[in-house]
Formats: sequence, C-alpha cells, structure tokens
Amino acid sequence: MNMGGPRTLDDVGPFLQNIFLDRDIIKLPAQRLLGQFIAKRRVNKVKDQYRQIGGGSPIEKWTRIQGEGMVDILRHTKPEAGVYSYYVGFRYTEPSISTALESMVEDGIDHVIAFTQYQQYSSSTTGSNFNELY
Repeated sequence: MNMGGPRTLDDVGPFLQNIFLDRDIIKLPAQRLLGQFIAKRRVNKVKDQYRQIGGGSPIEKWTRIQGEGMVDILRHTKPEAGVYSYYVGFRYTEPSISTALESMVEDGIDHVIAFTQYQQYSSSTTGSNFNELY
C-alpha cells in the first residue's frame, strides 16, 4: 500500500482532491469545501510537474516490480508456505485499497499480510492507509 499517483494528467485533479479530503493528511474546517478548493488551485501546477516526468506517476510500475520481487524472494526462501501473490492498493488512486481487497476475495485469498511502502510510520501516510484498510 502507498499513496499511489495519477496515471495520466487527467487523473491529477481527482488524485489531489482525494488527498485534500483525507482528514488523516490535513484537518480543515469545512473539509469538503476547502479540500476541493485547494485541489483545484493546485491542479495546473501539479499537472505541469507530472508532464515533465512523462505525463503520469511511475509509482504503480515500481510498486508492481517490488511486489514481483517480494514474491520471488518468498518463493525461494519459503516455498513450503504456499502460493504467494501480491496486490497493489493505493490510498488516493486506482487500484485502490478497496479494489485490492475485492480482488483478494474474488481470488479466494484467506491469509493476508498488509504492509505499506512508506519508509517510516506517520499517521498521515501509514496511518491513513491502515485506516482505509480497516
């Protein structure tokens, strides 16, 4: 799990809106109104930044590469423990944490270890992800 990022420039607005509506990130009076206002004010500047790196976030690509690497390590170090899979769940974009959970249910997964890719604990990052998960 992690924040995720916009796949395309069209995804920047909804991504920012989801961030600024999250009370684990920032608590604002009239959160819905102010969060949307801040997201709309920032969208063009943030789009320009994503445009400079190819038009979208590379976070999904790298998250999947890390997931595949983790599964490979587990298969080699503990093959007797069963079949290993990874699921990507982002807090502010698709594939969302809810989407990942739905996929696990569809796949009949009955044992899950959830972890975030943040390098430290913070209630505004790791905490927000776990709050969404639970």
